[in-house]
This record gives sequence, C-alpha cells and structure tokens, in this order.
Amino acid sequence: MRPLRLQFKGLRSYRNEQVIDFTNISLMAIMGDTGAGKSSVFEALCFALYGKPTWTALHSDMLVAHGGDGAVRAELTFLANGKRWRVTRAVPARGRRQDRLVGEDDGQQFNGTTEVDNAIEAIVGLNRDSFLKAVLLPQGKFQELLQATPGNRRPILQAALGLERISDMRPQVQDKAKNLQDEIDKLERTLGELTTDPDSVLEETSLQLAVLAGQITDLTVAAATCDQAKTALATAERCGADLRRAAEQLRKYPQQGWDDDYRQLSHRDAELSQRRLAVESEIASATAQEQQLQAALDDADRQGTGIAGTTVALTTLRSLQRDLPQIHDKLALYAGRESETQQKRTELEARRQALPRHAQQTREAEATAQQAEAALDLAKTDLDLQQSLLLHARDAHGQATKTDRALDKAEAAVPATTHALTEAQQAAAQADSDVDDAEAAVEAVRRRNSAAHAAEGHEPGTLCPVCTRPLPDDFRAPTETDITQAHNALKDAKRRATGKGTALATAQAAHDRARAELTAATAETLQAHADFQASFDALTAAVGPADLSQPDSEILAAAFTTVEAATAHVKHTRSAADQARTRQKEFEVELRGDEKDLIRQTKNVTESLRSWTERRDKALDDYRSIPEDLRDGTDPTAATLDRAFERAEQQRKHLDTLTKKAAAIRQHLKKQHTAFAEVRNLISDDVDKPASRLADQLLELAHRAASVPQLTRPVDIPTRPQPWCLETDTAWAGDLVRATQQLLRECDRDAAVHDENRRQAQTTITTTLAKANATSPEDLHQQAGKAQRLMEEAQDRHDKAVADKPRRAEIEQRRNLLKPEADSLNVLSDLLQKGEFLSFVTEQRQKAVLNIATELLLDMTAGRFKFLDDFMIMDRETGRSRDVKTLSGGETFMASLALALALAQLTSRGGGRIEALFLDEGFGSLDTRTLREAMDALNHQATAGRMIAAITHMRKVADYFDDILLVTNTEKNGSEAHWATPDERDRLIDGDPGDEPLE
Repeated sequence: MRPLRLQFKGLRSYRNEQVIDFTNISLMAIMGDTGAGKSSVFEALCFALYGKPTWTALHSDMLVAHGGDGAVRAELTFLANGKRWRVTRAVPARGRRQDRLVGEDDGQQFNGTTEVDNAIEAIVGLNRDSFLKAVLLPQGKFQELLQATPGNRRPILQAALGLERISDMRPQVQDKAKNLQDEIDKLERTLGELTTDPDSVLEETSLQLAVLAGQITDLTVAAATCDQAKTALATAERCGADLRRAAEQLRKYPQQGWDDDYRQLSHRDAELSQRRLAVESEIASATAQEQQLQAALDDADRQGTGIAGTTVALTTLRSLQRDLPQIHDKLALYAGRESETQQKRTELEARRQALPRHAQQTREAEATAQQAEAALDLAKTDLDLQQSLLLHARDAHGQATKTDRALDKAEAAVPATTHALTEAQQAAAQADSDVDDAEAAVEAVRRRNSAAHAAEGHEPGTLCPVCTRPLPDDFRAPTETDITQAHNALKDAKRRATGKGTALATAQAAHDRARAELTAATAETLQAHADFQASFDALTAAVGPADLSQPDSEILAAAFTTVEAATAHVKHTRSAADQARTRQKEFEVELRGDEKDLIRQTKNVTESLRSWTERRDKALDDYRSIPEDLRDGTDPTAATLDRAFERAEQQRKHLDTLTKKAAAIRQHLKKQHTAFAEVRNLISDDVDKPASRLADQLLELAHRAASVPQLTRPVDIPTRPQPWCLETDTAWAGDLVRATQQLLRECDRDAAVHDENRRQAQTTITTTLAKANATSPEDLHQQAGKAQRLMEEAQDRHDKAVADKPRRAEIEQRRNLLKPEADSLNVLSDLLQKGEFLSFVTEQRQKAVLNIATELLLDMTAGRFKFLDDFMIMDRETGRSRDVKTLSGGETFMASLALALALAQLTSRGGGRIEALFLDEGFGSLDTRTLREAMDALNHQATAGRMIAAITHMRKVADYFDDILLVTNTEKNGSEAHWATPDERDRLIDGDPGDEPLE
C-alpha cells in the first residue's frame, strides 16, 4: 500500500482542510515544533484507512478538532497491487457517519462502515493492529530489542509481535475444552435415551411379533363367530316379537258386518239421485234462454254496436259536431301565411347571389396589402444584410490593426530569450561538473574510514581482521577522517546543480514560448488581413464603392430610402383591405339575420298547418271508427252527423231491453242452483261421508296388513279399486277380510320358526366361548385388544431399535472424534499455564524475524553484516561474530532498522507489500556520523521503492531530505501542513547550528 494523496479537515488540531500530495515522494520529513500536529498527519492516514485513531480503539469522535464545526473528514487516495483506490471517512456533527471506498480504475464501490472496513483489510492485507506495527516504526523501541539481554529480549519481542496474547488464550482454550466436554456429555445423554443394544432388541421383538400375530388371528376368528351368532340371536328374537305384535294389532279390527253397512248406503244414494236429476233439468232450460239473450248482446259487441260501442259513438258524434267548423277555419288561415313566407324566401335568394362579389373585392384588397408587405420585408432584409456586411468589415479592420501591433511585440522578444538560454546552458554544465568532483571526494573519504574502522582496537601482534595474520610490530591503526565536510560540499554542489538545472529549464521554456508566440502572431496577422479584404469585397459588392471613414447612414442611404417608401405603401394598402373586409362582414351579418327571421316564420307556419291538419285527420278517423251501421256515409257534414246521432240513439234503447230480460233469467237460475246445492249436501252427509268412514277403516286395516314383517310365504293384500264407488268398495271389503285372516295364520307359523333359530344361535355362542376359554363375547374382544396392544408395543420397540441403530452409531462416532480434541485442549491448557507453548512460539517467531532481518541487513551493508540466532552480528569481512555493543552508532541504527522492517514484514502476515513507512522521531540522540549512516540506510530503503517518512523536529535532519512537509500551528488557524519551498528548506538548513529544535 502506497499513499498518493491525503485530504482531511476538522481532525484534532487541523480545523481547516489540508491536502497532502505524496505523488513522486520517496524520502520525506515531517517537521515542525513540538505539539504542532506532526503525528496527527498519521492519525488522519489511519482514520481514513480504518475509521479509528491510532492510540486506542475508541470512537472516532475523539479526533474532532476543538474550535471546528464538530465534523471530521478524511479522504485517502492510495495504490495497492497496481490499482488506485479512494477511501472516504466522514463523521458529521449531526446525522450518520459516511464510509465509502471507490476503485478509481474500475468504479468498484463499497459503502458502510463494516463493508468498507472488510474491503480495506482485504486490499491492504493488514488489519488495524498489524498496520500500526508494520507502518509506524518507533526506532528506539527496536534498538532496545537489539541491545537487550536474552532475559529481557523475550518480553520485548513478544510485545512487538503481539505474542503476549498467547498467554491470554488459556481462558479461550479452557472455554473451548469445556464446550467440547459439554457437547460430549450431551451426546452421552442422548445415547442414554436411545436403545442400548439394538440388535438383541430386534431379535427379541421379531419373535414376539410372530407369536402375537397367531394369537390375534385365533381370537379374531372366535370373536367374529360369536358376533355372527349374537346377531342371529338378536334377529330371531326381534322378528318373532315383531310378528306377534303385528298379529295382535290385526285381531283388533272386526272381521264381520261390512256387507249390511254398504247395502243401507246404496238405498239412500238412489233416492237422492232422482231429486238431483229434476233440479239439473230445470237449470239446463233456464241456462239455454240466458245464453240466447247473451248471444244477441255479444253479437252486437262484435259488430261494435253493443252497449259500450254505442256509448262511444254517441260521444264521438257530439265532439265532431262541436270541433269540425273551427278546424276548417284555421286551415284556411295558415294556408295564406304559407304563401307569404314563400315570397320572402325568393327575395333572400336574390340577395345571397351578391355575396361572391363582396368576397372577391375583399380578396383583391388583401392580396395587394400582402404584396406590399412582402416588398417591405425584402427591403428590410437587404438593409440588414448591408448593415451586417458593414459591421463585419469594420471588425475585420480593427482585428488586422491589433495583430500588427502584437507581431511587432513578439519580434522584439526573441533576441533577449536567446541570449538568456545560452548563459543558462553554460552555468548548468559547470554545476554538473562540480557535483561529479564532490561525489569522488566523498567516496575517497568513505574508503579511508572503512579501513580505519576495521583496524580499530588492533595492536601489533594481533590477528589482522582481513587476512587473519599477525600484525607487524610497527603497525599503527589509521585514524578516521571526518567526512562531514565532504558530505556538505556534495550537498552544496547538488543544491547548486539543482538550481542551475531549474534555471536552464526556465530559460529554455521562455525561449520556446517566445518563438511560439512569434509564429502564432505572424499567422494571426496574415489571417486577419485576409479576413478584412474578404469582408470589404463583400461590402462593396452589395452597396458599391464605400469609404469606412463615413458614418453608416451615408454608406447605406439608398437602402434606408427603399425601406421608408415600402413602409408607406404597406400602410395604404392595409387600410384599403380592412375597409373591404368590414363592408363584407356587415353585409353577411344583415343577410344572416333576415335568413334566421324567415326560418323562424316558416317553422311557425309549418308547425301550425301540421297541427291543424292532424286534428282534421283525427276527426275523420274518429268518424270512420264509428260502426258502419250507425254512421251516414264516409265524410262528416252537419247533416250526416245529425242522422248518425239519431241511429245511435235508437240502437242504445234496443240494447237496454235485451239486458233487462237477461237479468230476470239469471235470477231464476240462481234459485235453481240453491236447490241443487241442498240435494248435493244431503248426498254428502247421508252417503259420501259414511262411505268414506267405512273406506278409511278398511284402508287402515289394509295398511296394517301390508306393514306386517316379511313372511316366509307372503300374502297379497288387495288395494282399493280406482275409481271407486259403493259397489266396488263392497266387493273390496270382502276380499280384504279374507286376506287378513290368511295373514294371521302365516304370522303364527313364522313366529314358531324364529323361536327355533334363537335356540340354535344361543347354542353356538356357548360352544365358541367354551373353546376360547372366555366368559362372554366381550371377554373375547378384551383378550384380542390386549394381544393387539402387546403387539403394538413390540412393534414400537422394534421400530425404535431400527431408527436408533444408525443414529447411535453416528453419535458414538461423533463422541469418539470429539474426545481426543477435548483431551488435546486440556493438555494445551496445561502447557499454556506453564508457559511452555508461549516459549516455543516465541522461539520460532524469533528465528523468522532474524532470518528476514539478516536478508535486509545484508542488503543495507553491501553483504557485510548478518544476524546469528543469538542476536550476535556476523562480520563477513572479518569472518567473526561480534556483540551488538561493538557496533558503531550507524551500524546499530541499521541493525535496529533491519529488525524493525523484519517485524513489520512478519506482522503483515502475507498481506500486500508495505510501500510506505513512518518513523516517529529517533534522530535527536544520534551524532553526526551515526546520523549520516542512518540516513544512508533510509536512502537505500527509499531507492528500493518504499516511501519513507520521518517525523522529527530537529533542524539538522532537514539537509538529508529532498522533500519536507512543514507543519505549523497558530491560535487563529490551528495546524496547517504544506510542502516546504526551496527557500524554506534552505532557511531550515542554514538556521542556528547544532541540534536546536524548531521554535
């Protein structure tokens, strides 16, 4: 992960928005006074990535700046695995916090705290704790690890690698072991609920099921036999009792005396029948006379001359005598008015013929006005075109004059920039030569110092650290030369070369810019003069010879005169057209008003004629609707209406006479019907009702006989003949009595048969119970039910054993798998309690750290130094191991830095490559030589591709960094960070000597 751009606001002492661009930064320093806010830059970086501060895992509200708006926001653009990402974290003063991660290369997005946190850990390859150990490296902490005794080194290494958490794992291991034991106990309880030995239970229940199946079959057959016999016994008892009850009911009815009752009823019926025939004859004679009179009245009704028709005819004739004279007068009146409307219609048609002439006059006037308006539009268009051409010509003339002045200025600037470029090239070449000389001087001093350091502490006679031979007696160890002056000379030479290079680039850019401006000015001048000539030619083609010094009104005088004349002509023709349109409209309005009046009059006359004609036609229809026998002719006149009225009056009187005769005959018929009803009542009381009572008794007897239960030899019961009479009922009564007597004899015989069947069924029940050793049929069923329950219990045990067998095997297998794991956890818990496991892990991790640190240290020291397993240093130039206390300050720093980088790499646990490291302080205690060696080591790391950021407030460090992020803090604005300008960097380097911190 490599940061590219950091933007934050409202974070700790930074109230205002800060933007830090890390692009193309490799070795940088973050400098400022104590408390200025240097470390808060890293807080912003950590908050942007992980949404929390560095010092604790507390809520991000702890980061909110005092005196700000209550909101904190950070946005980091970074590169990971070749892909650019932008993560934003914002906690507003009110409302929900915002967390968002966007892939700038492919647009992939993540939103929400949890989703963004998980994505960051996956992309960076580190969680927050590992990131703080792998990216923020407090140098002094790892120098302490390097120089600690073996006894003190172990806790330091455990803390740096987070191994102290292993000691905290014992409660977790114990909890895991307890959970596993709880699960094992639960499995044991489950096994206790399952069948203990499924195979033996299956064998036992299979045999028991077979025996019980045979018993159940025997008991079921015996119970069925008893049930059948019991049913037969009940049937015999019920049938015998039913037959005896039926016979007893039949014997309650009398078997004699029916013949005498029917003979008496026949004699009374003959007597009353003769009286009924006499009354019926009188009724028939009177009915014939009444029908004859009614036929005459009905015939008159059919011809329309009945009572109702004659009454209607009289009413109609009276109405016609009153209305016909008025109808004839009205028809004559409206016929005359119809002739008057026809004459007015002819006059309007003549006026309508004049309409086209008025319309033609209007169209001609309108066409003349439109032609005048078109001529005016054409004149205005021509004037607009000439004004546009004149304006364009004036603009082109002004532009050509302007480009001429710009060309003169560009031609004057080129000689000066050419001279300045030549001088800058000479100065840059001399500065590069000075840098080469300074680098050669530094390398010579470094070689001399390496030899002096190798011989340090050696005397004549000791072994040479290079060839291992004894040193001669006159050996004197060379002294180390101070390389500071050479380094300062090199730094000055590089700074001067950088300044001269910048001046050369500036001069070259100014020269190129002057030549480009000259070329552009020349092209613009030529184009401006060409544009002016083209626009002036277009103007003269439209208006003729023109002088641009004259005003527009004189150059375009002809066009203005043409527009004024056309405007006056349009005004005159438009007035004439409006007058013609007004005359046409007034004529049309007057004509439409007269037409509406005529239509209204015509409608009134037509409707009146239609109304009175309809009334006349209705009067004729009313007259013709009168029956032909009553009216006189087909056309109603005063004379014919009088004669018809007289005929209708005579017909009405004739019908009154016939009606009175019919009423007298109907009164006689009413008396005869009363006599007939009296005879019919006597027949009902003396004959029909007694006969009905006898028949009801016989029907009840027949019903009782028919309801006798099924007999072995059925007896047919005769039914009452239909239709019935006294003679047929007499014969039916004799047949029914004889059939009843036969039925009684059959009932007695079948009852004796059922008694015998009852005795046989009882014998069968007794025999079956004795064979089954049962006391009753119910006892048989109880024994069968008991056997069935035993069989169901055996089947349940059998089914449970079948189901439990595979489950028991599965649970036993699970228990056998968990038990070794639980035992192992218990052993691990004991090891954790004794510290043996932590010692083993620490030893393995120490070897891994030393292996990685050795590779880094070899790379930093050009293959000279490496770590041994006991933290001793192997000097490959001498071939001997050295205690870390014999290392120089620079060598100690490089060894400590190698350990720090190794721990950072190991902490990343296989995540993405860490391409940025932040070193927080650590330079204040280094002397000049050690500081120089330490910075050479950091330069080496930066050259390898990492971005190295050192946080410090020491002035002397500034000379070693090309890029410095300067942090300041004021009461008004709070903390602010910006990249130091070259002048600010020089002031830091050239400030007060010594190790004075920034004030």
